[in-house]
Amino acid sequence: MTYNELYKALRTLAVETGSLPCLGCKHADNCGIKGCAILRAAAETIRQLRQQNTTLTAALKAAEEK
Repeated sequence: MTYNELYKALRTLAVETGSLPCLGCKHADNCGIKGCAILRAAAETIRQLRQQNTTLTAALKAAEEK
């Protein structure tokens, strides 16, 4: 599974939590409106890490070319 596939799957799950048994983590009170707060946070973290990875890879490649 790629970063993008994982990100999309987590984002999809976050809004479909009505079909999953919520464990009542108390991470956020508005999960019913915006989806599972933990899944949304995980998806956002993956997005940010992927963006950082892309930036660092480009910087390394540029440094190696000099």
